[in-house]
Amino acid sequence: MNSCRTIALLVSVLCPFLLGPSCRAQVAGVDPEVQEKKETPEPTALEFRLRDDSKRLVNDAGWALPDMSLFKEKSRQWYDAKTSVRVEEADYLPLIDVVQWADGNPSIYIERDPALGSQPWQITHLKVFSAQGRPFCLVMKGVWVNVDTEGKIIARAAMTISLVYSDQDGDGRFETFQYSGSEAPVIPERLKRR
Repeated sequence: MNSCRTIALLVSVLCPFLLGPSCRAQVAGVDPEVQEKKETPEPTALEFRLRDDSKRLVNDAGWALPDMSLFKEKSRQWYDAKTSVRVEEADYLPLIDVVQWADGNPSIYIERDPALGSQPWQITHLKVFSAQGRPFCLVMKGVWVNVDTEGKIIARAAMTISLVYSDQDGDGRFETFQYSGSEAPVIPERLKRR
């Protein structure tokens, strides 16, 4: 009985530091959005810099993304908050298990460690944000999974997070990647209201 309590205590203490705020909320059994707002202190300028450096990765050739034929459209809506053009949001659900590989550094509180490599996420929900008929941001809600050598899911963890891919320069390649605790899009500077 004591060993179960010890393990639970270790998970609740170490999980936020190793895996990030989404894990903290899962362990506490609280909605991640509420938990993060409640416990996150006002960041300093240094924390802002570390967050951006540790979470935003650029691949000039563009990141590998799942085939859209693996998803079905659930809904579509339009709005124009924070942009100079009208934004379209299309929500999709996967037709099969879709696994997306992403950088193995999901925590915003640690410096990026290249030795961690990539880790697999099962995509449970996909949002595509477009402006003027061209997608500029993909937000994928993911569940951390383990896969076998053929890519088949063999285990799922409780940790969920959003994987955000954006096309900052409008060339059609999604070159910028970051993890996020929310499903809000990254709005490129070229689309922001002046």
